[in-house]
Amino acid sequence: MKVSFLFHLYQPSFQTEAVFRDIFNKSYNPLLKLIKTHKNFKVTLNTPLSLLEQMDKYGYTSWIEDIKDLVNTEQVEITGSAAYHSLLTKIPTEIAEKEIILNEYGLGYYYGRRSGFEGEPSVLIKDLNGLFPPELATNMEVLNILDTMGYKWLLCDETALPQGSSPNLNYYGFNDLDIKLVVRDRDLSNMISFKRDLNTDDVFAAIKSQQKNHCVIALDGETFGHHFKEGVLWLESLVEQFSMYDIETFLVSELNEEIDDHNLTTIVESTWGASASEMAQGDVYPMWDVPGNAIHKKQWEFIAELAKFAPEIGEFTSASASYESIPVWKLGEETDPILKASKQNVEFLKLFNSDQFWWSSNKTLPFGKTLYDKGILAGIISTQKTYIKTYIPENDNFSLLTKLDDLEKTI
Repeated sequence: MKVSFLFHLYQPSFQTEAVFRDIFNKSYNPLLKLIKTHKNFKVTLNTPLSLLEQMDKYGYTSWIEDIKDLVNTEQVEITGSAAYHSLLTKIPTEIAEKEIILNEYGLGYYYGRRSGFEGEPSVLIKDLNGLFPPELATNMEVLNILDTMGYKWLLCDETALPQGSSPNLNYYGFNDLDIKLVVRDRDLSNMISFKRDLNTDDVFAAIKSQQKNHCVIALDGETFGHHFKEGVLWLESLVEQFSMYDIETFLVSELNEEIDDHNLTTIVESTWGASASEMAQGDVYPMWDVPGNAIHKKQWEFIAELAKFAPEIGEFTSASASYESIPVWKLGEETDPILKASKQNVEFLKLFNSDQFWWSSNKTLPFGKTLYDKGILAGIISTQKTYIKTYIPENDNFSLLTKLDDLEKTI
């Protein structure tokens, strides 16, 4: 039996320092120590720029360097994603591409090289094979974008598979695309996500009972230590149990090399939040675009209007060598027109985060937490207003500010 774990580690750009440090101490650092201690435990990680930026800002660069070392020894692999956690399926293609490109640049800056092969300023990263779309929001348009960009695989939920697809495969190809679809095991992933006791036998038995000879388990990395206090200890027990019974862990890209004959012609637009029954009712975004949710309606109306004002610059840095290795997410007040435009692009992308919809969904999770936080929503609206007043001329920004004022009255 072969198992691939993919852990999604993410904190929004507006996270407070106190909360970030708390999660680092309870989850990110213990998780890193576990991986380093168990040399046969291979893990695929999604660490978007939003997370790495804060790791850097709060002094956790040694954590980044340790992950980089684990990548070099091929015990860990890193996935691409959206820099600031937007729903790639719900925004215009050109904005989705910017999110992905900026994230690649951030991963290269922190995990790759900051000089070219002849010593010139450059940001380079190798072997970025797969992509984790925020909230596993997936459709054919996103798949085509990634195929064009050279990605080898895209992670999705089981609900992305068309009716009649083989239930015992993790990987699907397409006749006219090079990219493959990697399907997470929903039941196993959710079983671990909502685990709140130290018993590993139930999960171990569920893995052993699989009809397929390998499975992909994908969930939030914060499950271990933050959501579940004893989660890292539980995970360590499971890893040790694996070693006793010859269950191997593999990077997702390693399993992806096992080519299946089953090809798809299309996929279903989906997320990892929608149940099969919700999907059947057309409710693809149960935490992000809830039918009848007045806040969501106003949020998406604002996002659609905001997208019309996307900055025109296509890149985050100039072709000039002097700009090639600048961390554009760190820029302050800039007078250089190229850097100023790059900074605007970064600030623009932050406004599309999925968190604003998550915290206004009013959904109740299995352990009783209700997804509504007026303080977070007010903070996001304030950031959006600041961007509009800073970058969009007064004669153009009236409709945007009006929509935000209306939204503010609704939360």
